[in-house]
Amino acid sequence: MLYSVTGTLVWMQQQAILKAEFQSLAADAARASRTQVSGTIDLYANIVTAVLQLFIAGRILRFLGVSAALALTPLTTLASLLALYFSPTVAMLIPVQVARRGIHYAIDRPAREVLYTVVTPQERYKSKNLIDTFVYRFGDAVGGWSETLVTRYGMITSVIAFSTLCIAFAGIGVSLGGSLKKRETRGADIP
Repeated sequence: MLYSVTGTLVWMQQQAILKAEFQSLAADAARASRTQVSGTIDLYANIVTAVLQLFIAGRILRFLGVSAALALTPLTTLASLLALYFSPTVAMLIPVQVARRGIHYAIDRPAREVLYTVVTPQERYKSKNLIDTFVYRFGDAVGGWSETLVTRYGMITSVIAFSTLCIAFAGIGVSLGGSLKKRETRGADIP
């Protein structure tokens, strides 16, 4: 859910940056320019994802562990939020979104799937369905409410609030990775 909440905030920042960047253009030209930037982000994010998955993700999981892999996306999101706060430009938006999405899809998602290796198929089926439907949608809704937070309490208060969310998100990832390690160790001791 925290990934979805923070992702929605970054997406809302993206929309505001693109709108401000291309506001002087005619409506059709502005729409085309926003689409082109979004397409560029998607293209580079897919390339980064493929490269990371092929050459780096396995090494991170093997040498740094699931905890570190699960903490990468929230820490990248935190850096992204701060970078966009201090430099709300398309030049900053593109690398921020590419890094965030690339790390999420190449490292975070596979690390999350590793968490399911220690549960029964029934537990995996029930939890994945709940997470992939309700939790993600609820996270999107909560993230959408963040616009009210920004409008009502100001950007600096919002940055502090969302920084706290990202740190909590990273802490949960580290905790889940530690729980997995304990559960794997306990399972290895059972004859």
